[in-house]
Amino acid sequence: MASTASTSTCARSPDPRTEDENVAAEQERHHLRRRCSIGTAVAHTFAREGAKVFLAGRTRENLDRVAKEIEAAGGSADVAVIDALDERAVDEHAGAVADRAGSVDVSFNLITRGDVQGIPLAQMSTADLTRPITTGITTTFITARAAARHMITQGSGVILALNSGSAHGSPMMGGTGPADAATDSLIRNLAIELGPQGIRVLASGRPASRRRCPGRRSRRSAAP
Repeated sequence: MASTASTSTCARSPDPRTEDENVAAEQERHHLRRRCSIGTAVAHTFAREGAKVFLAGRTRENLDRVAKEIEAAGGSADVAVIDALDERAVDEHAGAVADRAGSVDVSFNLITRGDVQGIPLAQMSTADLTRPITTGITTTFITARAAARHMITQGSGVILALNSGSAHGSPMMGGTGPADAATDSLIRNLAIELGPQGIRVLASGRPASRRRCPGRRSRRSAAP
């Protein structure tokens, strides 16, 4: 039986906000709901295919709900409350998954990054621009590294990340484009380094739209 370590966050701690910050907070909740929906669908799909699913995130209530749905459908799911920015906790969780399941076959990072969109860059705060970049690249690296260390020993495995395909130019998307670009670059480098050891590293998302500049030929790049 395959095992999958799926890492997701389905809540943010409430905090006092100014009126301007309420817009960012609502957008963050929107991205959170979207990623939670994707994470739930992915977990159910793996479980239907016979995988033992390990759900990790910061809100037990949401994790327990998905686990109960999976078990009610005849699948197997385990829950752990973890912050993906906590390196030690993530490493320990990956080790626990490997010990219990015998391997870590798939790792999928679906952490919400705190993206703020719909505001011109000239009017955006530094914190709103950099938050998805730093949170996204940090959690992707921490979770991928933890899984990779076990997969290298196994000689096999799949590491997945999610982005919106905005790295090639997406106006009014704030830090989403730079965050996707950082994730794409990390995933490509991981794929090059880990591929020879039997590990596939992929980023899934919608392809970015490309506008052709006058007098210039557009070029398309693909991950290895």
